[in-house]
Amino acid sequence: MRALFIHSRETWFRAVRRALREPPDPPSEESLGECLVVFVSIEEGDGLGEAERLANDAVSQAERVGVNCILLYPFAHLSSRLADPRRAYSLLVEAERLLRERWTGKLARAPFGWYKSFRIHCVGHPLCELSRSYGGEGGLYRLRNGKLVQLREAENLDEAPHFTSGAWDEESLRVMTRFGLHPQVTLLGAEVARGALLHAAGGPPAPTSPVRDFSPQGREPLPHTLVRVCLDALECGCSEALYAVPGYGDVLVRANLDLDSVAAGLGGLMEGFGGRLASVSASRREGLVVDWYADYDGRILYYESPSGRAVVVGGYAALRGGTGSVACLGPSYEVARALVDHGVAMARSGRTPSLPFWASPVHVAIIPVKEEQLAIAEELARQASSLGLRVYIDPPTRGLGARVRAAGRLWSLYIAVIGEREARDGTVNVRRRREGDQVVMSMGEFIEDLERQALSSPSPHRVMRGPPTPQSSL
Repeated sequence: MRALFIHSRETWFRAVRRALREPPDPPSEESLGECLVVFVSIEEGDGLGEAERLANDAVSQAERVGVNCILLYPFAHLSSRLADPRRAYSLLVEAERLLRERWTGKLARAPFGWYKSFRIHCVGHPLCELSRSYGGEGGLYRLRNGKLVQLREAENLDEAPHFTSGAWDEESLRVMTRFGLHPQVTLLGAEVARGALLHAAGGPPAPTSPVRDFSPQGREPLPHTLVRVCLDALECGCSEALYAVPGYGDVLVRANLDLDSVAAGLGGLMEGFGGRLASVSASRREGLVVDWYADYDGRILYYESPSGRAVVVGGYAALRGGTGSVACLGPSYEVARALVDHGVAMARSGRTPSLPFWASPVHVAIIPVKEEQLAIAEELARQASSLGLRVYIDPPTRGLGARVRAAGRLWSLYIAVIGEREARDGTVNVRRRREGDQVVMSMGEFIEDLERQALSSPSPHRVMRGPPTPQSSL
């Protein structure tokens, strides 16, 4: 945002013709006399922080030069990287609102979206001209006392969860790295994250749902981006959509869901996960604040890790005075990381960690004891893969115990061992992670069990790709 402050002795403007097809303001003409004229250009990435600083500087400069009138004048010619008109207008209106809260004198605003004729008479003293440039910190939070601060300051004051500070513990990071979720998301990590999101949503989006690319504004924290995703869905009237947020994965938006429904979907992912969920307000009056053209109410749902990190996993938003609302589930990478972290916490308490069926990095690890069983293992892998499962064969290039442990480190839901007896009897020795048991099943029974799991879970509408070899995953 760029601003030029001029102390004018005589001030006049008149709207002449449209600069936009449908200007948001009606045409107007006004003569104001002595005034502080604030020419302002609103740029890409500007937010409420810039509007707040502009309002504060305008009041300070008006008091400094001793005038009782401020004119806020939209002026596109101070910058070459202007914000889109809708966003610029919303921030102009917000700056006007903030000025009315701070300024007791006369306040006027020239109409937006019009070519205007204007006349000012600059006084000519040392303080009569002042220019300012404001730039993108992002991430605002309104405290309970009404003060607007950066999110990090709100965290330090213990008025907000620690979204921008804190870290995963080392053990969680090691597991995330094995699953392709840290530090860069791999193909396997993207599939794990997608499966977690679909479980939370109860199934895939409709095939006709639009996919929208959505980039964060400047350096804003993820919670603010998710609020804007929800509000964008409200504006476009999307009853269901999939938003792709760079670096964070997908956000699934569905209309007319409330926060309890979002929490129920996420809580159902894993026993005990719901107990670690909490939410924080998102509105213009309290909590997370984003720049927007309309008033809204919302909440952000987050998972609080044992190490103190607040991880965004969903949200809800509704426009004040409107009838519609949307629920946002995701982003997918964060949901998957939260589930992995929760699994590590399960392991510390003595329970076997696992992920939901379609979010598991490996569905079936097939381990032939000797080379003689390799052909049978390949046929079993072919049948399991035809169900869209992530399957790998760990050939007998090392000891059986080492291969079983490697599959366990990938939290494989099933470890299928085929030895001489199994090959002779047409059976498979299966270690089932979630049931915590070891059973011998016929090949047909095992495939039927896998098919039942694949069809009963909210599965993707395309076949999943398999994981890398277990050696490269460790």
